[in-house]
Amino acid sequence: MDELTRALLTKIIYRANRIIRYVSGCSLEMFLDNEMAQDGVCMNLLNIGELVKQLPQSVRQQYADIPWKKITGLRDITAHGYDSLRINDIWGTATKDVPVLICRIKTILEE
Repeated sequence: MDELTRALLTKIIYRANRIIRYVSGCSLEMFLDNEMAQDGVCMNLLNIGELVKQLPQSVRQQYADIPWKKITGLRDITAHGYDSLRINDIWGTATKDVPVLICRIKTILEE
């Protein structure tokens, strides 16, 4: 793996861990009442999408089990349709999908 790809994947993990910290110890109700946490999660999801867009196509094809297109799609919605975001869906992404992404990318970096 080249250094650029390794750096991008490392940055994705960094951003994903920030999301985990924003939702740690929160219930859905607490998250819905905390606009700063919502904004922090959304900004980091946007950043992850940007980083994914910079990954070489060959890497995204090699690890096709990761939903790269959905990640970049969420980035686009977060950037361009922020008012239409469903915060319940963002909560689900932050609490269910992001931890899986972290584990998967760590595995890739260890290969």
